[in-house]
Order: sequence, then structure tokens, then C-alpha cells
Amino acid sequence: MDVEQLEPAAALRQLAELTFDHHEADPDFVRLVSIENIHHAEHLRRSQSREVLSAPALDILARIMERGKTAGQFREDLDALDVHMIISAFCVFRGANRHTFEAIFGRDLLAPSRRDHLRTMIGDLVVAHVTTRPDLLSTDDGAVYRETGV
Repeated sequence: MDVEQLEPAAALRQLAELTFDHHEADPDFVRLVSIENIHHAEHLRRSQSREVLSAPALDILARIMERGKTAGQFREDLDALDVHMIISAFCVFRGANRHTFEAIFGRDLLAPSRRDHLRTMIGDLVVAHVTTRPDLLSTDDGAVYRETGV
């Protein structure tokens, strides 16, 4: 994936959308991750290739995040792993919860008619979260204050 020539926000969007495509194209990957989690990652923890599995995507994301922070476009309080978790959560959720979500809400998360909308949504969500600060801030005591201090 070549995102070095793109502006940081466009590169981040492209990475999120390509991750979406990957998860959709490989439903067995989502199943495998789910099964491995059921077994507390016991097989993965013994694997010699753990770092190889995460390094390429995380390296690209770290470079995008650094470029965005350097340009003053991205929040300083997030790192590549935070953003990777957000993208993965959305993408894995679609495959892992497809049937229960449809049974409860009547919406198939993998329906071709919703694909473009959901693909755009993950790009929008990630870019908005990384490039803006919410106007509501939570404190350690659970209270919520507006940035104005009110």
C-alpha cells in the first residue's frame, strides 16, 4: 500500500477503507480471530511470527499518524495502535456480528446495498476522530465538561 504521497487524512482514510475491503474479502480471517480469542490467544502466543503479523499495517499507520501530527492535523493523544483498534473494531464487528445484528435489528451488515455506505463510514469515523477533539471532555471522576469550562 503506497500512501506516502497522500495527505495524512487521505492516507488514513485509504488505510481504513482497504482494511474494510480485506476483512470483507476474507471472512475466514474474522472467524479465525474469533476462535483464537475464545482460546485466549494460546496458539498465537506460542507463534514465532506474532510480530510479523502486525508489523506491516502498524508501521504504515504509525508513519501516517506521525505525518499528521507533524503537520498539526492529527491529535497528539492518539497513537497508531489506538487507531488500528478503532479500524479493526468496526471491520471485525461486521463479520463477527452479522447474524445476531440482523436478527435483532433487521439489518445485514454485509448486504451489498450497504457496502459503499459502511466503507465510507469507517473512513469518515476514523478521520473525524483523529483530526478533531470532541467538544465534551470526560474527567477521571466521570464528570463531563464542555471545553468552555461550563
